[in-house]
Amino acid sequence: MIVYCQKHNIFALTRMLRILLFVSLISCLCSWVLSYWNVEYNSGFHALGLYHGAVELSNNRSTRGGTKWGGFEGFSTQWFPDIDVYYAGTYQVWDVYIPLWIPILLCIGLLWITEYPILLSTRRGKRGQCLKCGYNLCKSNGKCPECGTEFDPELLKKLQIKEPTEKQPT
Repeated sequence: MIVYCQKHNIFALTRMLRILLFVSLISCLCSWVLSYWNVEYNSGFHALGLYHGAVELSNNRSTRGGTKWGGFEGFSTQWFPDIDVYYAGTYQVWDVYIPLWIPILLCIGLLWITEYPILLSTRRGKRGQCLKCGYNLCKSNGKCPECGTEFDPELLKKLQIKEPTEKQPT
């Protein structure tokens, strides 16, 4: 019972991780599209903006807060991360730029890492192979001769893809 609960928790956590990664990927892609319209939110002390394919975080002390749409300024893209530090009057201002392709690639890579084992085991099950090592289990009964993994032969027969039979000429 304890093993089942631990497996169930791991499956639930990986499912939640996949959903979170998918939502993160969609939000990064939407932010990337919006970034070409120069969207900025300024709290009066910190500013968060989307500019030319990058996220900008700044401590620009503007007196005016709120959201600003800068308008479309073309498809020039900031490809590399950047940190700008300068002085505006008597105080130090910093701007940090993070290109959005970085979190997009991270989300795609993590989604691939979490989805690939599931896709692989599903494909192996449909082909009648051991889910762990890929050995052909067509003539085996309950245990993989290669790695020793136990399986249900009836369940394996249900999962296998039925190959179309050729029609005999009449």
